Amino acid sequence: MFIYHGWIEIEHEGHLQAYLEGELDTLEYKKRLLAITKHLTTIAAEQFDLSAIDLSVMEGRTNGIITVHLSGDRNHFHSGVRDLLDWIKAHAPMSHGLIFCRSSEIERYYNKYWVLRLAKNEVQELVDTYLSPIDERIENVLS
Repeated sequence: MFIYHGWIEIEHEGHLQAYLEGELDTLEYKKRLLAITKHLTTIAAEQFDLSAIDLSVMEGRTNGIITVHLSGDRNHFHSGVRDLLDWIKAHAPMSHGLIFCRSSEIERYYNKYWVLRLAKNEVQELVDTYLSPIDERIENVLS
């Protein structure tokens, strides 16, 4: 089984710069970010094998904060979550967030989560230290 949960705050360097310099008001800034997320939700199923139920967009009340939330599971591991982060990196530079993943099929992560972190326009795979191991009894047997 493959499980994932997380969030990505959508930012775009060019739009943010224009907003900070007063060239865009908050409403226009939010519209531009929402256009990116609308396109993302349109292609998510076909391009990343993520159903609409697995992905939601949250629009903040102030200052144009737009967040994509992911949560779902599959019978088997697939790269759609990582591919989605790569797409966001390319289309919304300066976005950042964390996706916690778990898969019973990847031996090095058995009984553990790993984290896909999007920060500074780079996607990294990191070992989770907050939720892992899932069951310490299993971890002790495997050690």
